[in-house]
Amino acid sequence: MTKPVPESARSRRDGRGSYTRAVSTSRASSTAQPVARRRRGANANDTSQATDPGALILGATGELLASRSLDELTVTDVIAAAGISRPTFYGYFESKHAVVAELARVLVEDMTQSEWMQWLEHADTPTLEQMHTRWRETITGWQAHDAVLRAAAQGWRSHNTVFSGWEQAFDTYTARVRDHIDRARAAGSAPPGGDSAALAAALVWMSENAMFLSITRDGPTFTDPDTVAGALTEVWHRGIYGTTA
Repeated sequence: MTKPVPESARSRRDGRGSYTRAVSTSRASSTAQPVARRRRGANANDTSQATDPGALILGATGELLASRSLDELTVTDVIAAAGISRPTFYGYFESKHAVVAELARVLVEDMTQSEWMQWLEHADTPTLEQMHTRWRETITGWQAHDAVLRAAAQGWRSHNTVFSGWEQAFDTYTARVRDHIDRARAAGSAPPGGDSAALAAALVWMSENAMFLSITRDGPTFTDPDTVAGALTEVWHRGIYGTTA
């Protein structure tokens, strides 16, 4: 079934042509809390999302990444774009890498919920067309946020401790894929096989690398979204269900 990438996880262009990031503002303001508030617990009645410094930092960083790389981005740039003070920035995030990690974590979770949870929560075998649609929409979502996700993939490989939230999002998704494999095997819609956790991890991280290549366009075979979606569909369908029919 075809689902559009949700508006809460989509880049929109404003009237000036710059990117306006709309990455789950309510979730961003709840996760990007000041360090002191994180320790004490957030105020559940706080509804000041429009001017919440954490959300402003996330939005400004997303916009800036559309025109510069993670290496070129500075905290000073983010502070100026967000219209906040340096102490305020560091009250919310320890570094520019921590901001990018949070942006990417929210995007991954949003796309998982939008495209994959309906399939993962059941034991049914999807058709090739259904799985291809899910992969095509997922790749489209990654490409819509290529600047943030490229920065996250780059940062994760060089600052893996800071990007633990990004890794945890993939670990959570991997566990959901493992659980689906177990359900499908128990229901008879997937054949018996080896360790489901290892299979899920191999499928997820192989796909992460393929989609990373698709947004960086660092390989001629990964430039066309339909080609990438088709390859991932075949690998996942054969790997889990033992068939591409």
